[in-house]
Amino acid sequence: MNRSQVNNTFLTSLEIGVRVDAYPIGGEPKKINSAFFTFVALDHDGTKIELPEVIPTDDVDIKRFHEVFIFYYSFSKKKKKKKKKKKKSKQKKKLNQF
Repeated sequence: MNRSQVNNTFLTSLEIGVRVDAYPIGGEPKKINSAFFTFVALDHDGTKIELPEVIPTDDVDIKRFHEVFIFYYSFSKKKKKKKKKKKKSKQKKKLNQF
């Protein structure tokens, strides 16, 4: 069974999780891929709009709801670290010019 669901909403964006299964003839379904998509909610004029809060209803939903925050927190930390490293590298190049 292929599935998708809204994992969490933020002020103007949402994360959707998607799972794709293969159905071999005479065999059991097997997960072959999964992905997370982030979308920004826009009105008819292309202006961002606020989204209602997602309220998880079972243990699996609650787990996904919290995992989104963990992922984005760790992603933003890595992004900041990479940016800082890039800045230092540029500064080093400038110093080496002299």
